[in-house]
Amino acid sequence: KQWYQRRVRVKWRKSFQVNDISKDSFSAEILTDPYLYFKGYGKNGEPLLVLQLEYHKKESEKLPDLKKYIAYLLEHREGAADYQKVVMLFNMSGCGLSNIDYDFIKYLISLLTEYYPDILDNLLVFEMPRLLSAAWTIIKNMLDEDSRDAIKFVNKTDVLEFVDKEQLPVSLGGKNEAA
Repeated sequence: KQWYQRRVRVKWRKSFQVNDISKDSFSAEILTDPYLYFKGYGKNGEPLLVLQLEYHKKESEKLPDLKKYIAYLLEHREGAADYQKVVMLFNMSGCGLSNIDYDFIKYLISLLTEYYPDILDNLLVFEMPRLLSAAWTIIKNMLDEDSRDAIKFVNKTDVLEFVDKEQLPVSLGGKNEAA
């Protein structure tokens, strides 16, 4: 099984041209977009990758670049000399049905389970609206048990079990104003 998984990763890396992606591959818009960024650290010092999902719209023309940018960020975390697992925080506050994109979600799932399976410490789903609980029912069926266990649904109080208030971005109720 490991041999097969490694072969799948190598094939994907080649087709996605992961080794050729650099910061210069992206427009200033993608690099400065408030949608996706590292900011702060989890309780155990893991880098905190924040996705502001209220800014995501299905059928976005930026989606191919966004997919490459996420792979670029994970690739550079995984290859870093100070490599640590990552805590991903999906900020769902302010989200509605127009923000749910199953193709993008499937891409993220495959990225985290097939291509970077050792990089995720926790995936924190922050302030998910009740309206979207049906979407979660569909999404969790796409995941294996280990992946489901890594996902934690949190609010402004619960998130502090994983991220200190000083490290949590201000937009999420924390005190971290650093750029």
